[in-house]
Amino acid sequence: MRSHALAYLLQVRGSFDVVVLTGGYKAFRNWARLVYCYIPVNASYTFDISRPDTAKHRRELQREKAKSKKAIKKKEARLHGLQGDGAEKRRLAMARRDAMLEADDKAAAEAAAAELTAARAEWSNQFPNPTPRIVIVGGRSGSGKTRVLLALRDKLGQQIMDLEGLANHNGSAFGFVGHGEQPTNQQYSNIVAVEWFKLDPNRIVFIEDEGPGIGRVSTPAGLYSLMRTTPSLVRLVVPQAARIAVLLHDYTSVADKDNDGNPSLEWRVRMSEGARSLTKRIGDLKLKSLLRDLENGDYAAFAATALSYYDGLYDNHIQNAGGCGNGVGVRSATAVDIIVDPSATDVDGEKVGRQVLEAVAFAQLDTK
Repeated sequence: MRSHALAYLLQVRGSFDVVVLTGGYKAFRNWARLVYCYIPVNASYTFDISRPDTAKHRRELQREKAKSKKAIKKKEARLHGLQGDGAEKRRLAMARRDAMLEADDKAAAEAAAAELTAARAEWSNQFPNPTPRIVIVGGRSGSGKTRVLLALRDKLGQQIMDLEGLANHNGSAFGFVGHGEQPTNQQYSNIVAVEWFKLDPNRIVFIEDEGPGIGRVSTPAGLYSLMRTTPSLVRLVVPQAARIAVLLHDYTSVADKDNDGNPSLEWRVRMSEGARSLTKRIGDLKLKSLLRDLENGDYAAFAATALSYYDGLYDNHIQNAGGCGNGVGVRSATAVDIIVDPSATDVDGEKVGRQVLEAVAFAQLDTK
């Protein structure tokens, strides 16, 4: 408290640039080494350091370490090398630590479940009246779900919830393209609630099949629960060539351009950052392929490589109860496939939208 008060006075009264460190002398030593070692003379020294040094943070690090394959092998090797009382004491100590981490995980899971239950109850209390019946529009990345959703509203007179449009993000690691700054999570929740309130409860509402998070914001838990439990789900089945064409439009045609009409340097940097954020999931080989295609301007190849990852992720998402790529359980809805012409090289939103309405009508759902 005193450090922050002193920092405030130095900034306000003395016009100094101030960095407040937590963690004692070790934090200062690390900060000093970062600032004064291995940095070019003309580098900027203005940055922020946040280094959590709490018991909870240390337990999280221990938990991650305990989960790794290398840690398990080292643990087994240490136990194998011990004899007599030493081995037994070591086993007991490791068992106590594992029990502590398991208890922490259980407490965290229970707290998250309680928070989710409270959020769902809040949504139900906020909208106690009859709500619109939800039809989920699903499909793998590049299937043109948003294009179809907007055509359902703008050309076919249906009511929709465009969650990605409200979130200013397409939902993937590259979803920033074509969008402005995202709202805060609280702002997003309020925006979604207002849009939901505007809907006609006696008509169907079409919503794109989203995960629990869209960029940096989360879909309100109450609405997301309704989306995952609705029995009405249509899945767009689109040929690879058409999907790549959709991605090229959504991620390159609408990108900021340089003077030569090519995607800007900032776009390429952010796309590269998006690719790097997937390293742990796609591996070094696919990452190098993505970065090479991006550098060479071969955006179709970039899209094809990205799809090889996102297809598996979406196939898990559409089936499990929670909607996460690694989620468990079984979703209550059975998908009705909307087969797009296998020879198509792009997605006609209105044409596919009519196919969706035909499928909904066949299922005897009233859209009026």
